[in-house]
Amino acid sequence: MKPDRPYIADYRRDDTSELLWDGIRAGDTGVFSRMFLQYYSPLCEYASKFVPDSDAEEIVQDMMVKLWEDREYLFIGKSVKTYLFRSVRNRCYNSIRDGRTRERIHRYIGSRTREYIDNPDYYLYDDVAKAIEKAVEELPEKYRETFRLSRGGG
Repeated sequence: MKPDRPYIADYRRDDTSELLWDGIRAGDTGVFSRMFLQYYSPLCEYASKFVPDSDAEEIVQDMMVKLWEDREYLFIGKSVKTYLFRSVRNRCYNSIRDGRTRERIHRYIGSRTREYIDNPDYYLYDDVAKAIEKAVEELPEKYRETFRLSRGGG
């Protein structure tokens, strides 16, 4: 008996066949689920060679979601397996690059604000400034004017 969807039978025999990708491109969730289950663990293991395990799983999941969302527009070529592993590797490289960029930005901001952050008075400054301004506003007008003039204000 011939199966309704020949690419399912071919998928089991040859995971690199165009029929597998044709099934996914056609929106066959069964074919996609089997492909996901077959490759999820190996892809996570592969990604964990580049990034931490928690990031590896997220990268693989995101790649699979993107693959499903863009399935009608993607060209896989002859090997779905090669495409999946290459996509995961590239996403790992991007994650590493983005992490280094974020780290570099944090270091730069930290170096520019270190003197304020290390100074405990910095955290009190805003509260103190508000309290002083409130106290000055409560002074009689002549005292308030004298205080401001003594501080170089007008």
